[in-house]
Amino acid sequence: MAAEADKEAASMMVSDGAIKAAEAREDGSVPDFGVVELQADGPLEVEHSLSPFILEHLEQDARQVEASLTHLLGGLEAQLRALSSISLSYVGTYGMALEHISSDVDASIKNMSVLISQCGKISEHMEPVDELVARIATIKTQLDVLEEVVGKPA
Repeated sequence: MAAEADKEAASMMVSDGAIKAAEAREDGSVPDFGVVELQADGPLEVEHSLSPFILEHLEQDARQVEASLTHLLGGLEAQLRALSSISLSYVGTYGMALEHISSDVDASIKNMSVLISQCGKISEHMEPVDELVARIATIKTQLDVLEEVVGKPA
């Protein structure tokens, strides 16, 4: 079956016993790539006489592909380096932000503790005010009583 598939594929590529080039030369002539002879039985055997143009053409194509691939990989490398640089910068910025946030949160917690402590001290200092309010209320009551006594005619 494989031999039949090889023969069918070869017969599709062969026209009148010769392989024709897909591209013509610059002067319009078709290059001679050699002659392929098919045998009816057995594996596909190729007898050929290669012209120097075939090797030059293949070598030129290989160089063009190599140049294109090199250019493509160079561009890809540059893009990956740029992406890596941006990613590294982002991670650094994120790390600095976390470091600053962490120190700011620590400072905020310390300041809040100081504020709470100061509020506690103010609250302690305000305890005598309650006693003063009570004493002022007592004095006011005594003044009201005194006004009533003084204000009455005898």
